[in-house]
Amino acid sequence: MRTIPRMTPNPRRGIREAASDRRSGALEIVRRAAEALAALRPSDVEEAVLTLIRGQPWMAPLWRLGSETLGSTDHVAAARNFALRVAAERDGIAKQAAALLPDLVLVHSFSSTLIAAVAAAGVRAICTLSNPGGEGALMAERLTEVGVDARVVDDAVALLSVDEVGAVVVGADAVGPAGVVNKVGTRTLAEEARRHSTPCYSLAGESKLLAVDLPAPQPFERTPMDLFTSVITEEGPLTPDEVARRVPEHPVHPLLAELLQKHK
Repeated sequence: MRTIPRMTPNPRRGIREAASDRRSGALEIVRRAAEALAALRPSDVEEAVLTLIRGQPWMAPLWRLGSETLGSTDHVAAARNFALRVAAERDGIAKQAAALLPDLVLVHSFSSTLIAAVAAAGVRAICTLSNPGGEGALMAERLTEVGVDARVVDDAVALLSVDEVGAVVVGADAVGPAGVVNKVGTRTLAEEARRHSTPCYSLAGESKLLAVDLPAPQPFERTPMDLFTSVITEEGPLTPDEVARRVPEHPVHPLLAELLQKHK
């Protein structure tokens, strides 16, 4: 009896899909991008990395993935090892955040890491609607599914709630020298938290740390680091000063540094 051979996914298509994905979280996008990179011939890696970066220039893990892959003599091992490290970040961050989050938090936009952290902490959540896009509705739905007492409120109402919650908690697409890149509305929430002396945390794995500041086009924006109480990583919370000392440890590959200049 003949067996039907298993079809090998098209890695070039995988790269294009990861570069254009605007719905999945960073973990899923990086996983698919790393799988596709690992399946490419060495001669095709450079163009694939550039396609990923051009498609999502605000996403630090893709710059880190590209830099490590381009800088290695074994791009397959580099891509797979990076994906494994990123996959372990969410649970580590959730564990660290659970020890810090108060009984009621205000969360912004959608983030699987945020969901894991709030669920691990066993606290209640107010979700901003997070326009444009309204991802807060999905955030509240997913939190409710994992047993969290969560509700979604309009963005203007959320600002009025900052002095009622124990902390403002957001995700991150990139953490660089000048601050945190995240969904628009983050900076206003962080400023309001500062005004009310409410702690403001950004949840970001080590893969989000980068020695350069990435573009922050709409619907993203950069929030200055000094507006955050800390950035909570899988290794623990980092103060703004500690972040400033850590990000230079993660430079981008020279080829990508040239690309970054074109985005400025």
